[in-house]
Amino acid sequence: MFFASGQHQGPMANEITSSLSNGAILSMTLSVSDFLVDDGITVNCINPGPVDTAYATGVAHEQVRWGFPAGRWGQPRDVANLIAWLLTDDAAWITGQVSNSTGGWRRGSRGQLRLSSERR
Repeated sequence: MFFASGQHQGPMANEITSSLSNGAILSMTLSVSDFLVDDGITVNCINPGPVDTAYATGVAHEQVRWGFPAGRWGQPRDVANLIAWLLTDDAAWITGQVSNSTGGWRRGSRGQLRLSSERR
């Protein structure tokens, strides 16, 4: 199981180095899965999206929170549930894939716009 960020879902001009390394992880997922599939080993990659591990606080936390349709950040258990499922026989057909488990997170200024309108 590999992990990557969401740079492949849209441009992030201030994150060039992260974009390059994440692109390598995505490409590696395909190659390693092809190498191991004949041995019955699946290889996948997860983009967990923003997960609340207390790295963002205050206004930054709220801006990201409003980018989720459910109005909440992803939780570590959300990622753990996906991993647990991908390791079961029910997911044996899935290999070489990137699962964007982002809770429908919307990039851009949606959160900023909501915060701005609430302050009025």
